[in-house]
Amino acid sequence: MGEATGTVRARHTDTDSTVLWQYDTSSAIGSDPAVTGNRIAVGADDDSLYLLDASMGDPLTKKSVGDRVHSSPTIVDGVLYVGDDSGTAVALDNS
Repeated sequence: MGEATGTVRARHTDTDSTVLWQYDTSSAIGSDPAVTGNRIAVGADDDSLYLLDASMGDPLTKKSVGDRVHSSPTIVDGVLYVGDDSGTAVALDNS
């Protein structure tokens, strides 16, 4: 899950919700992440889309999309789609 503080956290699904890992984007996150396979995509207020390794939270890439990202990314057929606050839709190869 992403937070307004800029931190993405993975929590265990059992009842204690133990934090498995966390990654700090240093910028507010105003949307839900997308998960596919072993990757998590999340947008942030620093005009960037982050792609993280789902098992450890390690950053795989950071892409500037032009404006703040408050829409939740989605992944279809290996392509990651997200809209930024300027109204621009961006499509990125998820490989």
